[in-house]
Order: sequence, then structure tokens, then C-alpha cells
Amino acid sequence: MTDTTQHSMAGTSGYQGKAKAASATGRDAAFYRALADANGRRTIREDLILARHGRGYTVEAGQILRVSCPDGSQVADLCVFAKDNPTEKFWSGRTRVVHGGHLNVGDHLWSCPPNSRPMMTLIADTVDHQPLP
Repeated sequence: MTDTTQHSMAGTSGYQGKAKAASATGRDAAFYRALADANGRRTIREDLILARHGRGYTVEAGQILRVSCPDGSQVADLCVFAKDNPTEKFWSGRTRVVHGGHLNVGDHLWSCPPNSRPMMTLIADTVDHQPLP
């Protein structure tokens, strides 16, 4: 039997159904809203990272990383590496192919090949996304 699954860098045949099912408009919307609710959750660490500086953290499976921009319109660069295999890293290209240019609640941050697996999941988005001019 011949494998007809699309395996190209831009291919999404193996991911699109899972990504759509986990989106905020899909069946898991209530699940992600519940995760984003801070009631009963304990803050492990809170840091203010100044502009043009960086910081590294270990985020265990099941923990939540919150990134916020307290000084208005800012950009936060995010690099993600697998704890047990630092050669596996967040791949923004795969993430954009699977989910599009703007991530939504329930979308994943995907890793690079050969793993190509979800590394993190967006559970809330509080940014006011205004239409482009």
C-alpha cells in the first residue's frame, strides 16, 4: 500500500483537523476558558523584563506561562525549547502554516521536524486586535 499522506514542509493534512477541533470556536472553547481562569491558581514566579532584554524559564507540562505587555503596544519575542531535547524548538513557520498568521485560543506552538508536535497551547488572548488600515 502506498502512503499518500502529504509530508512537505507546507503540508497541513495531518494537522488541520486537530487544530480546528481545538480552536476557540470548536468543542474545547469552555475547556480553554476554564484553564485561563486564574482562580485557585498559584503564581510561581512573576518578572518584569525590560525592553531589549531577555530571560529564560523552565515551564513544566501543565504549567501556564503568561506573557503580558504592561506598557502599551509592545512586541514580545518568544523562543521555546523542549526541556529534554534542546534541539527540538518552536517553529513559527509550521505554526503559521497550521493556524494562519494570527493565533487564536486553542492553537498550538508547533516544534520543528522531525518531531513536529505541539509544544504549547494558547489558552487566552487579551490583546485588542484592531483591523488594519
